[in-house]
Amino acid sequence: MIDKEMLLKKRIELNHLDDYNNVKHIVFGVDSNYIKYAAVTMLSIVNYNQTTKIVFHVFCDEITTEDLDKLKRITEENMQISIIVYYLSNDIILEFPQNSNWNLSIYYRAIAPYVLHGKIKRALYLDADILCLGNLNDLFIMNLPSVVGVVEDGLGRKSKKKLLLGLGIPSHENYFNSGVMLIDIDRYVEEDILTKFIDCINKNADKLKMYDQDAFNIILGKEVYYLDKIYNLQTFMAVENKKIVFLHFIGSLKPWFLNVNRLGSDKWKEFYQKSPWCNIQLTDKQNLEFHDYRMISKYLWRNEEYQDSIIWYLKYLKKKLGC
Repeated sequence: MIDKEMLLKKRIELNHLDDYNNVKHIVFGVDSNYIKYAAVTMLSIVNYNQTTKIVFHVFCDEITTEDLDKLKRITEENMQISIIVYYLSNDIILEFPQNSNWNLSIYYRAIAPYVLHGKIKRALYLDADILCLGNLNDLFIMNLPSVVGVVEDGLGRKSKKKLLLGLGIPSHENYFNSGVMLIDIDRYVEEDILTKFIDCINKNADKLKMYDQDAFNIILGKEVYYLDKIYNLQTFMAVENKKIVFLHFIGSLKPWFLNVNRLGSDKWKEFYQKSPWCNIQLTDKQNLEFHDYRMISKYLWRNEEYQDSIIWYLKYLKKKLGC
């Protein structure tokens, strides 16, 4: 069992809530660059859940004084919420794999339940590239028969089969996205998931492609409970006639890039402009992978923008072939 003292360096609470009855607990794991994006997710949640008491638990290794003041401003303008910032030690994950897109903060979702254990029973982990578009009540009152509730990842059939085989998981199994995780805190700790997670990373670091997400799929496998995809609608998924609760901007095409125009990006920018970070200009700079061009092409085609779709598909082929 991991010692909690090893994990937490410091804790700062902004706007303490005296009454914890019927409070919803939401967790983020971010680095200092993603604090403002997590704040946009918070503001979108508050907007669609205005009478709900919410505690946002933000796990990070550092945060600037300026960003901390901005988070405090959010709580002052929304007295029904609290934000608690947890400064974590990276010691136990220091050797874990990371790259230019994913740093050590992606592993904080695995650590958070241990820090929260004994204080709360259920928490919802969210990536910071998510926009809330609905009410959370049903998600928090539903029966959760497993340690975590998740949504299947929207990988294509061939990509999923290849990924699963590489991880040593039978190709007919499901593979879930770890960007939204409804967590039974007590069961998570009782089943010692963090120790299993760390062991899995250490033993399989060379074959993990999606790092933390792959590790969770290896150790939890069939034990997860699958939620409706409205709770983690990944932006290349087909949109049905359903009320979306969480829209997830997966991949390199993040909504905070000015030249990104895809489902929900305009709405995300609206919330950004209402945030304390609104004076910081968004940028056009982004590093697109070849599959991002294909994703844009598909999105444009579904929206009957055929000429632009073809242009982006040609860009995809050029990028893929290295022309």
